[in-house]
Amino acid sequence: HCISSAASDVYKRQGVSISIFVWGMTIPLIAYVLLGYKSGFWVTGIFLSIITAIFIFNHGSHPIFLNKASYWNIILSTTLIWALSHGFESANHYANKKLRIMAINDYLTGLYNRTELNNTYKSGLSFSNINNKPLCLILFDIDNFKNINDLYGHEVGDEVLVKFAKILKINVGPHGAAFRIGGEEFVLILPATIESEANSIKHKIDNSAIEIKPQSLQSPLKLKASSGLTVVESMDLTIEAILRDADSKMYQEKLNKQ
Repeated sequence: HCISSAASDVYKRQGVSISIFVWGMTIPLIAYVLLGYKSGFWVTGIFLSIITAIFIFNHGSHPIFLNKASYWNIILSTTLIWALSHGFESANHYANKKLRIMAINDYLTGLYNRTELNNTYKSGLSFSNINNKPLCLILFDIDNFKNINDLYGHEVGDEVLVKFAKILKINVGPHGAAFRIGGEEFVLILPATIESEANSIKHKIDNSAIEIKPQSLQSPLKLKASSGLTVVESMDLTIEAILRDADSKMYQEKLNKQ
C-alpha cells in the first residue's frame, strides 16, 4: 500500500493521469455510429490496441498494474461497451437491409417491384453503354388471368403469378432483372443484350406454359403470356416511354392471338 501511494504521488507530481485513457472507451460508440458495423469494428480494434500499447509502454509502472481488480474492470467495461456497440449497430444494419428488401421486392413472387424499376433501368442503360450494346425491355401480361381469378379465386390466381415468376427467374440471365409491376404484368430488363438474344428469351417465355390444377377440375389448366419487346439504344429515353412502346406491342400480340 505504501509503495502504491508513493508511486501515485510520483505520477501526480509528474502530471500523469490515467483518466486521459478513459476517453478510449468512447471510441466504440463513435466509430460504430460514424462508420457502421464493419469499419467500426476494425477502427475500434486498431485504436484500442494502439492506446493500450502506448499506455503500457509509457506507464508500465502505473499503480493500476498493482491492482488486478482495477485493470480488469477497465478491460471488461471497455469490452462490454465494444460488444454492445457492435451488437446494436449490427442489428440496425440488418434491420435496414431487411426493410430495403421489403421496399423493393414484390411480397408474393419475390421479384423486384415497380419501385426498383427506374433505378435498375438507369443502371442497365449505363452498363449497356459501357459494353456498346443496347438494352432490351420485355413486358409480359398473362393471358386470361382475370378469368382465372373470377372462376377459381385469388388463391389460384396467386399460384399462377408465382409460377410465372419462376419462369422469368430461370430465363432472366446473369445481368438481367425481373419485375412484377402490377397485377399480372411483369417486366424483364436485359442490359447489354442484342435484339436477337432478347427475342430468343421472349419466345421461350411466351411458349412456357404456366400449369395449374384447381381442385374443381379433373385436368390441369395451361396458361401462357403475351409480350412486347422494345430495344433501347438511346440514353435519353425514359422508362415510361419504353413501357408505353412495349405495352403497345404486347397489346398487338394479344390481338393477333384472337
